[in-house]
Amino acid sequence: MFVQQADLLTAIEIAHLKFFEYSRYGNTADTIVPLGIPWTVFTPLTFEISTRDYVVYISLPAGIVDPPAPTDPSVQIHKTPIVEAYVRTFTEKTEDYDQLIDEFKRDLENDNRSFNNTGVYINFLNTNGLMQIVIKK
Repeated sequence: MFVQQADLLTAIEIAHLKFFEYSRYGNTADTIVPLGIPWTVFTPLTFEISTRDYVVYISLPAGIVDPPAPTDPSVQIHKTPIVEAYVRTFTEKTEDYDQLIDEFKRDLENDNRSFNNTGVYINFLNTNGLMQIVIKK
């Protein structure tokens, strides 16, 4: 789902509502579809996080092989390929994502690790601050 907003938290709030609607009968089967974790946000690395466009993802449980199509055209279902990536996990709540991303990139550069510099994924695993920053190799 593509969500264009001035700030990350608003983008996530809109996505939560849309995914909840999909999960609760907002689909072509008019049924309940369980949602999984994490909530994932992808954003390009071209601007500060407060001025970016966001793509928000959520995982469906592995047992759902053929999920019903959403009735909202802004919600799409995709199978994602397995990719190699660097992952850094954080356990404390923060909103200073730019600093965390910059530190992670700097550490990768200092370790002579090559990475894809076009975007970053932020996985939110719970509301208490457990999150991951993911940068593709």
